[in-house]
Amino acid sequence: MKIAVTIAEICNPNAPFILQDRPYVESLRLAAAHGFDAIELQLADPKRLDKDAFFGCCDELGLQLVSIATGLARDEGMSLSSPDEAVRLKTVERIYSQIDLAAECGHQPGVMMGLLVGRKSDSPSHDIWRANLGDSLHRISDYGKKRGVAVTLEPVNHYDSDSLNTWREMTEFLDDFHCDHIKIGLDLYHMSCEETNILETIRRYGDRVGCVQLMDHNRQVPGRGNFNFDEIVETIKQTGYQGPIIMECLPLPDAETALDEAVQVFTKYFARAIGG
Repeated sequence: MKIAVTIAEICNPNAPFILQDRPYVESLRLAAAHGFDAIELQLADPKRLDKDAFFGCCDELGLQLVSIATGLARDEGMSLSSPDEAVRLKTVERIYSQIDLAAECGHQPGVMMGLLVGRKSDSPSHDIWRANLGDSLHRISDYGKKRGVAVTLEPVNHYDSDSLNTWREMTEFLDDFHCDHIKIGLDLYHMSCEETNILETIRRYGDRVGCVQLMDHNRQVPGRGNFNFDEIVETIKQTGYQGPIIMECLPLPDAETALDEAVQVFTKYFARAIGG
């Protein structure tokens, strides 16, 4: 099990990433200096990544890339459910390129999707939205399986997305379109907005968890909000999940403090992962 922190080079300052708005190499050095052994990379387009510099630095620092998150591509108008076929195909191709990067980089990261499902309200009807998104996700599921890359889709809260907000909706949709290779991203903030009982949801769908992202209810470092992490972590462990645990939260009160407090959380709840 690896402990990871999310990094983004350019993003909205309100985005829940401790390490943001600095060169990737600088973020990698900060992550390693604070005790992390893995990172999640927020990446809009693999073509813009200096792969030699990025992975060379990872190798130097002993960091593993465990997750590639795709949400920043939404700022380019990407949508897997767009009524515009050209937009849909361009978005699917972008996810393919993320999967290709994951398959070829040697780190075996998974690829995480969420916001790129697009908005149902942008489509002329529910049926058209459903068919378009289902086709896109089925293609991605097959491609991920072909390339041997884990693919995850997280339910996003209704403030940011108007579809597939709950785990029940997500699992039923994926099953209906035979997206057998796509698992579900466990993001506690989104779950707190949509799930009646977070613990029961984790228990019910535990075998479908493909990625775990930690934060408190206010998207700050665990301990700065009102979640009961004793119960949450124990429930996650009971599912048998063995993948990376990713800290995806706001850089508050500042990035350095948030990193230190994040490591304290990992030490408390996942002690065997520290330096592992």
